[in-house]
Amino acid sequence: MTCLIKYFKIYGQLRSGTNYLSTLIINNFSETTVFMNIGGWKHGKLIEYPNNYELLNTVDSITKNNCNIQETINLFKNNNVKFLVIVKNPYMWIHSVSIYKNKEITREFIIDNISIWNETYSNYKDYIQCGKAYLVKYEILLEEPNEILDKINNKFNLTKKNPEYVLEKNILSANCDYNIGRTKKRVFDKNKYISPNITNYLSNDIIEIISENIDKTLMKFYDYDLL
Repeated sequence: MTCLIKYFKIYGQLRSGTNYLSTLIINNFSETTVFMNIGGWKHGKLIEYPNNYELLNTVDSITKNNCNIQETINLFKNNNVKFLVIVKNPYMWIHSVSIYKNKEITREFIIDNISIWNETYSNYKDYIQCGKAYLVKYEILLEEPNEILDKINNKFNLTKKNPEYVLEKNILSANCDYNIGRTKKRVFDKNKYISPNITNYLSNDIIEIISENIDKTLMKFYDYDLL
């Protein structure tokens, strides 16, 4: 692997836009490789220097069979991999997760999932604050994709494939590392998440339980309003 290639490792909770961010980078920048689950589960805590087990522990079999373990380990060891973290408004995130898991939003469901959100985004916060991870907010990425891609381009000195960015409009499948960008035939309704009226999706009781259990310092850090 040559270091002329730009390597990115994506992190973010389930249903937070990891596939979308990965697809935009792959589709719009030349000589760019994105690791989703290579190097650690993309929905888990950030692993700066994965060992041999962590490197491929959560990847699909095709990716595992085609990955040069030592060369990839060295990319992380030599700090050639840049970390990107994506975050979604936790109120709408709970809504998204419940639909994805086909689960009723009970008190137990909220407490369990918000606990995971608190733990993982606290971990990411440490890396963002010290400059080892670059934060992307899901809602802003949907609303201003060109501006966010410009910022990523300038931050990491990338090369655009085309004068205009190619923006994915369809719903993305749950893609593997080897097959980033596979879509379904349904158009994604981004307006639902850009500036949502959250009471259209969650009851006041559910909103209150989320607010009681969310880490207030993380809400402030990620610049989300507490309802």
